[in-house]
Amino acid sequence: MEKWICKTCGTQFAPGENPPEACPICQDERQYVGYAGQQWTTLAQMQKDGFRNEFREHEPHLVGVGTTPTFAIGERALLLQSERENVLWDCMSLLDDETVAEIEKLGGLTAIAISHPHYYSTVCALQGSGSGKRIKACSAGSRTRMSYAEPSLGRVG
Repeated sequence: MEKWICKTCGTQFAPGENPPEACPICQDERQYVGYAGQQWTTLAQMQKDGFRNEFREHEPHLVGVGTTPTFAIGERALLLQSERENVLWDCMSLLDDETVAEIEKLGGLTAIAISHPHYYSTVCALQGSGSGKRIKACSAGSRTRMSYAEPSLGRVG
């Protein structure tokens, strides 16, 4: 079974034999479904297609993490480092073993702060994978429309 990822917004869904019929974020009036209709991919397909995450230090203790080539809405995360804790602001759709290993190399995570609903699904997948065992907290920046993250992953909010 595959974990399906919406190509438009980057939301990741629970494992299934087939992709969901629709993405609730893209169905929302504030988002869109592309002219080609609802399209899906998987983590394995993204890796096969050459997607990877790049880590760029913006300034000391502030590292940007973004997917290249650009995927979905072009989301990127910021890793805020301190001597005691590391916090990831937002997340990205491509959360593979290499990304987790690099974040671990940079000190791991104490918490993830999320600003938009489409990021919750990847965090849920991370926490359920065992890779998120060092994450102590996940904070919601916005409590609106948090039910987006729930399709069989379990409601986050």
